[in-house]
Amino acid sequence: MPGGESLLDVLERARPVFDELVADPAEGTGLIVTHNFVVKMLVVYALAMPNHAWRRIDTGLAGVTTFRIADGVPAVERLNDRHHLNGL
Repeated sequence: MPGGESLLDVLERARPVFDELVADPAEGTGLIVTHNFVVKMLVVYALAMPNHAWRRIDTGLAGVTTFRIADGVPAVERLNDRHHLNGL
């Protein structure tokens, strides 16, 4: 966005929180409520994709994305699930 934060800046701001949740999943469930572009960048980061791959990830408003953490490695479990909006 002109004059706004770049997507790499968004990732740099969000990554420490995500890394903290990944580092200690034994504490239970973590929750991040955020904008869809932050979700795109965290998916790119978690899957070690090139940064420009965010354009290939569909994240609509009110979508739910979940990650499963195993041995300190995040995997996308659910991406942009919006079934809770059915019937609205």
